[in-house]
Amino acid sequence: MGEIKNKTFEYLKLGIPLVIVVFLFSMCVNKQEFSSDRWAFTDDDGYPYRKKIVGDLIDNHLNLCGNRIMELLGEPTVIESKKSQRDFIYYFIETKNSLNFDPYYSNYLELKIDKDSCILQSKIVKL
Repeated sequence: MGEIKNKTFEYLKLGIPLVIVVFLFSMCVNKQEFSSDRWAFTDDDGYPYRKKIVGDLIDNHLNLCGNRIMELLGEPTVIESKKSQRDFIYYFIETKNSLNFDPYYSNYLELKIDKDSCILQSKIVKL
């Protein structure tokens, strides 16, 4: 019985660090550095890079005002929202589908802007 416990402990001792390494690696693979070219790139599935680069965009590139926003990100997505289009700008990121492939919800980058069109706040929202 003691031998089985020792082998189990050995497997756990090796397995836990391996799981942690795989988890950390998968997080790095899913996040990439922002570039305007990747942000603008489209294919048949939409914008394949936006989900991967939006974190870096929010963290490092959104200290912008006025035309610099559109120079960096292009034309915003026009959506109907309860929020004023003067106070918020939206950029489509991705659509999540339900099991029957109907759109379940979409993720957007929401930029709250002030009267001078400077970004006050940025976050990802589901609409």
